Amino acid sequence: MKKLKSKIKNIIEQETPSFDEWYQGNEQLVQEAVSTRQRKDNGVVKLRRITRWAVACACVLLVLCISLPFVLKSPEEPPTYGSSDVGGILIEEEKSYQYLQSMGWNFNLEYLNGTETYTRETKELVMANVVGEYEVQGGDYYILNFIYHLDDRYHFGDKSIYESLTDKVVVGDYTIYYGEGNPNTLFVNYLLKIEYQGNVCYADVECFEHSFDDLVALLTGTLS
Repeated sequence: MKKLKSKIKNIIEQETPSFDEWYQGNEQLVQEAVSTRQRKDNGVVKLRRITRWAVACACVLLVLCISLPFVLKSPEEPPTYGSSDVGGILIEEEKSYQYLQSMGWNFNLEYLNGTETYTRETKELVMANVVGEYEVQGGDYYILNFIYHLDDRYHFGDKSIYESLTDKVVVGDYTIYYGEGNPNTLFVNYLLKIEYQGNVCYADVECFEHSFDDLVALLTGTLS
């Protein structure tokens, strides 16, 4: 029995090559097997990466689709008003003088007439006018229309004319831009933009003579 076992062992050892011998004979097959495995593994990794990237992109696109309409939505334009959208009401003499006093004026006007202009639907104050007459002792006679544009949403068509005046005179806290308007056969017409301590008023003035100096003195409180 021992002899049989020994014989079988010898046969196995003779027929089974060492690992180095086996690898030399099968090196190409081993390399092909390893390469095939790597390609499969890399393919799985790439597929996983692509899947993750696609999911992330889909999430980003979803967020953009939801948020962009709100981000890109243009702000609502504020309402604007024309002459057909507003109406004027008479105001008391006391209130008319409050408008004049906001420009530092304390003179009294003859035939005083004040109005405020409101939007018809929302009742918002957009403009005020104070009209009156003033006579300088020994000087000219002025018909004065003071205009207070209180809300830029109201289209005051002549505002660009007043804002384009370039000639100016500065007296104390007053800066007055001026120019001549359209005179008729009886009157000289002055257009004024008056600034006083942050307040702005426009004025349309008619007078008999070209006595602009007296007008400036009246408006700046320097009339003797």
